[in-house]
Amino acid sequence: GRENIFLNGAILGMSRREIERQFDAIVSFAGVDRFLDTPVKRYSSGMYVRLAFAVAAHLNPEILIVDEVLAVGDAEFQKKCLGAMQDVARSGRTVLFVSHQMQAINTLCTKAIYLESGRIGYIGDVPTAIQHYMSHRQNPRMEGASIKRPGTGELRFTTFTTDQGTYFSTDDIHLSMEITAFSQAQPGYFISIEVTNSYGLPILHLDSRLLNLEYTLTEHRRLEMTIRSPRLAQGDYRISGVICSSGGIIDRLEGGAEISIAPILPYPGRRNDCAGYAAYYPEFEIEERTDLEPLELLTGVAEKTVA
Repeated sequence: GRENIFLNGAILGMSRREIERQFDAIVSFAGVDRFLDTPVKRYSSGMYVRLAFAVAAHLNPEILIVDEVLAVGDAEFQKKCLGAMQDVARSGRTVLFVSHQMQAINTLCTKAIYLESGRIGYIGDVPTAIQHYMSHRQNPRMEGASIKRPGTGELRFTTFTTDQGTYFSTDDIHLSMEITAFSQAQPGYFISIEVTNSYGLPILHLDSRLLNLEYTLTEHRRLEMTIRSPRLAQGDYRISGVICSSGGIIDRLEGGAEISIAPILPYPGRRNDCAGYAAYYPEFEIEERTDLEPLELLTGVAEKTVA
């Protein structure tokens, strides 16, 4: 490992003195200090990539090309990698980041290229590139046996639909569910609804127990749920339903419905640098206080405290 750091650094154009100056930082970043004197042929592929990235990250290049480095390593190392790439970008240099991890691309990149079969399918802003990528993935069909159905099965969702497919961010979302009993063994239950974004990350969770609603067994029950002005960001979402009891999951309908939020911000005005992009836009309040001291007095207090 020790020799490999010097070899990699030399190949990348670093002098021996530069490598020696950065050596401890490289080892610390890669997290392989215990294996420095172990032959790299005994390293796992993850360890080897971590070591290679650590050398490249300390090279101070004009252009840093990173190909799927986040596919290896634990969460701590991935966080280090993102931090290093952000530092490179902030210093005015270029990072070319190749990845299938949409969340990382959305966090790190300011411009994106979507490649399809080796050709440029789209080049431009990051959210649109991600939408191109997600829309061209081969998604499983949403009906029939393709839907995962974990659970004991005494009760099942037999219908699970929304009133429309596309909404604006501030629209109410209406969800219709029908639940059928296939056994009399289950005395009572509650339902949970989970909304996930196109990365598979949970965004919203709704549970009937939050409304003090638990249901007794009937042969057939129809429920109408309204999600009031969820203020979701633009994109595609999957809605899953869960029927549960104190004994565990009875039925889980994963991705029973799919919706899209139109690419229009939930507040007026043209898009500009002040337009923030987030997972959702919650309702909030801003109150103006008139009982505070003038700002200059508070500033003086702060300066005296520091002194």
